[in-house]
Amino acid sequence: CPFGKISTEQYVISATGNHSGSWGTDNGVIGAPDEIGATGTTANRISLHRNLVTLTYQDIFSGGATITMYARHWSGYTGGFTMAFSEDNSTWTSESSSQNVGSASYTTLNYTVPNNLNGNYKYIRLTYDNVGGNTLTLIDAVKVTYEICNDCPTGIDAPVLSATTITNSCPTQTMDLTSITASNLPANTTLTWHTGVPATDANKVSAPATAVAGIYYASFYSSDQSCYTLDGEAVTAVTADGDSDCDGVPNSTDIDDDNDGVLDTVESHNSNSTVYTVNIQTDNTWKKSTVENATEGSSFNGVSFGDIPNSTTFTEDVTTGNPANGTITGVDKIVAPLNKQTYYRKTFTLTDISNFNEAIIAASRDNGCQIFINGNDVARTNGTASVSAIFGLKINESGANQNGYNHTAFETFTTNNANDIFVEGENEIIFVLDDYGGSAGLSLDLDVSYYQTIFTDTDGDGIPNSLDLDSDG
Repeated sequence: CPFGKISTEQYVISATGNHSGSWGTDNGVIGAPDEIGATGTTANRISLHRNLVTLTYQDIFSGGATITMYARHWSGYTGGFTMAFSEDNSTWTSESSSQNVGSASYTTLNYTVPNNLNGNYKYIRLTYDNVGGNTLTLIDAVKVTYEICNDCPTGIDAPVLSATTITNSCPTQTMDLTSITASNLPANTTLTWHTGVPATDANKVSAPATAVAGIYYASFYSSDQSCYTLDGEAVTAVTADGDSDCDGVPNSTDIDDDNDGVLDTVESHNSNSTVYTVNIQTDNTWKKSTVENATEGSSFNGVSFGDIPNSTTFTEDVTTGNPANGTITGVDKIVAPLNKQTYYRKTFTLTDISNFNEAIIAASRDNGCQIFINGNDVARTNGTASVSAIFGLKINESGANQNGYNHTAFETFTTNNANDIFVEGENEIIFVLDDYGGSAGLSLDLDVSYYQTIFTDTDGDGIPNSLDLDSDG
């Protein structure tokens, strides 16, 4: 793999061979683990006893792949099983050595496919062998982790830059991003600059030598393959912060950018006019954590952020549909597992947080929920209130029935100041859903607004007064 390897994983998409409906189902092994910590939910597992179980996967894998099984054996049935692999569900490799989960409680068993098995496999067959006792193994999930060759000449690493901050060289007011170099630039690629993540042709900076203040993202680009590093996700951020009046204080911290004695807030901001710049909604770009926990039912009162699963576990694609909760117009609903506490994550980028006005959150859920933004516990409600209602709140403004939403249904636990919640660059929102009924789902709509900048230009020279060293001409 001359351009590096990319690690990927997949779970079972279909299965056959469950021994008994009293012990499991064929569908019970599909997808990520959902039976860890439990012992008796037959719908969440498949049973291997005096039978063969065949597991099917979406994508091919080969020697070197790691098989991770989430399973346990029935108490007293301590026998093992073997594995074999197939490309077509007809011709199989030789059986592996005997494998054994070795526990009556759910645990993990790892097996590495031998490197000499170099076929393009999509099937795993499990065969009971009664080695170590009679075999009765209950299998919750079987994950295949493997590496594939990256085919983009940019490689897989983000740019290592000579600088991650830049300012203007007075009296020039723009900044030259091309003066920043990458020490790890791959052959036959170029260093490109972008206004967002992932790096794409659409957000590429057309004139990087004359950039204005802002946050920019560096990526590598291959014109031969028309690709960015890791599909544009492997980037390095650079802060471009000018010094308009050349007083040695960057504009971001200078309260009078043009040093005319009139504060920037007076020259540029109209607190009576706002414009919404960021909207985040639930859709199929959200990711679900592979970790699921038991429901807390109507007593749900939130969790601490330290109990949220690690961000690396948010790898499951979500399903959008129509669960029986309230409707936010134009917003997709995410269908959730029943009778579980599950976790959903979305990241988004903000490039200017200095002039925040407020953030408005609307949410529907079935049953209880909690919302974290950048680790801040901003809202939560349990399942005792009607699941048909839409709940919401405004950060930076108190009181009930904001924007037609029942603000009192949410209890806020942190600051009311949006500037204390959101950050420059990448932001994270996590939705905790606690379901205990016959349907489960969630939807969310977040609007972030900021004070509109009024580009007052008294002398008509194209430079706003806040930056103009001679605003009256």
